[in-house]
Amino acid sequence: MTNLDDNFAPGGPGMLVRVQPETGVRTVILPGGADDHACTNSGVVRNDGNLLLVVCAGSFSAQELRGRAVIEVDPATNAPLRKASPPAGFQPSYVASGPSKIWVGDFGSARLYSLDRSTFALADGADESHPAIQLPCPASLTYVADLLVNGNDLFALCGADEGYLVRLDPQSGAVKGDKVLVGAQPTAMTVAGDGRLAVVNSVSGTLTMVTIGAQTMIAEVNFFSFGKSAALQDVRARGQFLYTVASATNTVQKLDLSVKDPAKMLVAEV
Repeated sequence: MTNLDDNFAPGGPGMLVRVQPETGVRTVILPGGADDHACTNSGVVRNDGNLLLVVCAGSFSAQELRGRAVIEVDPATNAPLRKASPPAGFQPSYVASGPSKIWVGDFGSARLYSLDRSTFALADGADESHPAIQLPCPASLTYVADLLVNGNDLFALCGADEGYLVRLDPQSGAVKGDKVLVGAQPTAMTVAGDGRLAVVNSVSGTLTMVTIGAQTMIAEVNFFSFGKSAALQDVRARGQFLYTVASATNTVQKLDLSVKDPAKMLVAEV
């Protein structure tokens, strides 16, 4: 939970809420521990094996740098384990775990930094000898909108009116092949049941499906349209189905990818 106030500034510590589906019992976890300022604006959580990684973006004000971090949490004990602050000039956005590095995006640019998995210390972006990774995306108003490690690839979404998907090596951060255009303001991606990447675009209100080849990526832009007012924020996959979230209407959509007719692909919305 970001715990932002009406002006979108941190109104208190970032929180992680654990919910027991059968009973509805909730447990509030403070990723920053006793220090209310160690983690603020905690809007992203990802699995990392048996642990969780929480991204604390902190304030969007350049004058307030507290609360920016990636924090490792043990769900077995509901306790934070390790904390890593970003390099200077970075505001953490999204996170993905690779074999030896944890990759973190930036809200202020198309750049990535990384943490060493074993030590949780800065790796890429640590100093001039270990620079951050610059994504080959337009520099204007671009940020890292999502990260995903799948097999031997690290995928990064560049969020902008012309949003791109970039493929990298999860060990070195080296770019692999050419970036592909996916739509206007991509916000999230997932691996579909058929192996393609599903990307939702907030501004265009569309779904893009990307086929990953050995050397190339092929994007089917506007594979499905939800309408520009949808404000798509997330996507998840289960078997042949995709589940998307539209924040404009606070609804969830269920799409059946086995259906070839786009007019019949949307099978449920709640």
